[in-house]
Amino acid sequence: MSTPLLIVIGDKDNLTPAYACKTMKIGGPAEAAIRMRILPGVGHNFDADWLPTYDRKATLRAYAETFRYLERVADLLAR
Repeated sequence: MSTPLLIVIGDKDNLTPAYACKTMKIGGPAEAAIRMRILPGVGHNFDADWLPTYDRKATLRAYAETFRYLERVADLLAR
């Protein structure tokens, strides 16, 4: 990876498993702007409120994490 990236994924996601993300090679100039957050006990589509897999608490955590990440990346890019 060489561009800013945030991955928020559940550790119980059986469609796009978190272990696949853990094995990515991270480096280059954007390394400081790459983050992964694995949410415990959360499966795939946790943020899709129209599906039975919806998890409101996990969705709110993911939103908060996303906004923190965007603020951090904006600060990094402004330097």
